[in-house]
Amino acid sequence: MPQGDKIQTQLLPLNGRLDELIGQLTEIKQQERRQYERLLEFRANLETVKRDLDVFNEPLTDGLRKIDQLRSDWQTDQASWEKWRAGIFEDEEIVMVQDAFDDALQTIAIARERIRQQTESMMKIQKQAFDLQVRIDEIMIELDALIEGSRGEILHD
Repeated sequence: MPQGDKIQTQLLPLNGRLDELIGQLTEIKQQERRQYERLLEFRANLETVKRDLDVFNEPLTDGLRKIDQLRSDWQTDQASWEKWRAGIFEDEEIVMVQDAFDDALQTIAIARERIRQQTESMMKIQKQAFDLQVRIDEIMIELDALIEGSRGEILHD
């Protein structure tokens, strides 16, 4: 299964870069006259972070698909074992067979629990990535307004 901790450590630098960009944007907004070129450079940097986040999301989404497929496979196995078990014990109960079925169903239960835990971990990471995407989009909207205002200043001059 995909390693949630390993994936999460890749998200931390993106958060750090976005925080740096937010600091730069705060400085730009405090300037009386905004430099159009600086705003465009800032936008290019923000778009780079956005592309990096998209690259980050690809293996995360792929990992979640794999986990979901594993969950589905184990659920199918569990249903098969339970159906098989019900069919055998209609005839006669054999202790050795009962132990085999118990072991198989216990293994399936353990696997499904691990998958549940991994899914939970991965979904938390995906939520963090989504929150980062929302922050980027909000900054992009604000930045577009600043760029438009800066264009107006240039035309006014």
